[in-house]
Amino acid sequence: MDNQTPENLIKQRTLLIQEVLSLQEFVRGTLVKTKKKCGRKSCKCEKGLLHPHIYISTSRNRRNQVVYIRPNEVGQAEHYIKNYRKLTETLDKISQVNIALLKLEKNNTVKKGK
Repeated sequence: MDNQTPENLIKQRTLLIQEVLSLQEFVRGTLVKTKKKCGRKSCKCEKGLLHPHIYISTSRNRRNQVVYIRPNEVGQAEHYIKNYRKLTETLDKISQVNIALLKLEKNNTVKKGK
């Protein structure tokens, strides 16, 4: 971002904000895959063939939360988690652009004051 004009930085920020607005389906969390016994005596899981379970694990206000995900929803859950990662990366880029704009404003103010 060195040697960029305020106009270019503002255009870059506008594009990044549009990207943020496109990422409306997101979840902060991690997919957790486990295997469990169901409890039925005649089930194959009693012999070691455990049933797969998938959860999204997240935390809020220092409290952990797990949400069960049905097998047919795994792709959607992965998409939501991926979008959250994109969202945080894009917000970081916006922050960097804003820092560059602040530096330009500071430099222009210092030059005008001389």
